[in-house]
Amino acid sequence: MAVSDRPRTLDEVKAFLKQRLASRLSPLHLVDAAEALAVIERLDGLDGERWGAAWGAAGARFEQQAREAEARGDHQTAGSAYLQAYAFYFVGRFPCPNHPRKEACAVKARETYLRAGQYFDPPLVRLTVPFAGRPGEGREVVFYLRKPKGVARSPVLIRWGGIDTWKEERHDLNERFLRE
Repeated sequence: MAVSDRPRTLDEVKAFLKQRLASRLSPLHLVDAAEALAVIERLDGLDGERWGAAWGAAGARFEQQAREAEARGDHQTAGSAYLQAYAFYFVGRFPCPNHPRKEACAVKARETYLRAGQYFDPPLVRLTVPFAGRPGEGREVVFYLRKPKGVARSPVLIRWGGIDTWKEERHDLNERFLRE
């Protein structure tokens, strides 16, 4: 779609999302396609409340599936379901958590990504480094570490999001780097 001097309509956003989904591009590159299409069809507004609620509900369904799989001891299904929960919660905060419902999705996205990470191969470990920044900057820097199995001294790759992305959002690229 061309850049416009007006906000997109709901129908324009739905068309954009369907195109992104078909091409498996961000923000829909990790989501279950059938469930995402269903959410797009049900989407009835673009305000933060309705956007976050629609995508967050799908995330919650996958999160529940993950918890049920964990209870059964089915770690593969749990990991996949947590990753889907993350993916839907991520879209729920997209493009930015500028509403309380979208902020709640952002929090759930980070939580479910960490839950999924325990089932990654190699597993994800959350590390923190103390940080004495200015007021409002926080007290720690968070890193995610994944060390390839059987490699004593692997190269170190440091990645960060950017101005509008977070470290969890490039899971697909991280997987490619690990395979290499």
